[in-house]
Amino acid sequence: MGKFLAPIESFDYRPYVVEGEMRRDWVMLENNVVWLCDDGDTYVVPAGYVFNLASLPWWIGWALTKLGKHQRAACLHDWFYDNRTNSKTWADLQFRQAMDMDSVKGWRKWMAWSGVAVGGWFAWRSSGGPKVVKVPAE
Repeated sequence: MGKFLAPIESFDYRPYVVEGEMRRDWVMLENNVVWLCDDGDTYVVPAGYVFNLASLPWWIGWALTKLGKHQRAACLHDWFYDNRTNSKTWADLQFRQAMDMDSVKGWRKWMAWSGVAVGGWFAWRSSGGPKVVKVPAE
């Protein structure tokens, strides 16, 4: 099984701001997220990556929210989708393993994973590539 190379406490993001205005539902990664796959390959999601925490249909809001332990896994998954890394099935498997690493509860993990496994085809096919911006100095 794959694993993150830093504790979850190191995962941080800030609102994504363009020309002084926050972009609703979008955030910018504060520091790198590093994932080591079970085959030994390492993937780095760079600081400055812009993502939406979790793409959730309106009708699932009763069970899942954008906030929670799944956020780091969602960031990794979005990076894999934006870059079309390996295959959709592979990216979805890494998402599930990443949620395992971050102790996402079983039923939430299953709902999130099955949602991308079944409904993620549009996102996989339509990705315009990753958006990475410079992280502003404090």
